[in-house]
Amino acid sequence: MISFIRYLKNTKLAIGQIKNGEWIAHVNGCDGQIYSAHRNGHVLWIANGPFFCEIVEMDGVICKKAFGFILRHVVWWAGARKLRGVKAIPPAPNLDN
Repeated sequence: MISFIRYLKNTKLAIGQIKNGEWIAHVNGCDGQIYSAHRNGHVLWIANGPFFCEIVEMDGVICKKAFGFILRHVVWWAGARKLRGVKAIPPAPNLDN
């Protein structure tokens, strides 16, 4: 029960942060697709839809589940899916060698 309460608090916090624009969509790879969103060293995986929407890293370290199986769907449908549609500019290559 305690872990569900933690998941619920994390879910509410993440949804509020997404709606406030605190999570920035990040272009991964050379295909220009948005796979994750970043905020203060945290990485929110959004590439595979609601079944995999989860915070996967905190300051470069793989972390425990933040939302749990059910509430990750709530995070996805309440705002994370909108991050996938954000027009992000892929990083420009550095040609100064």
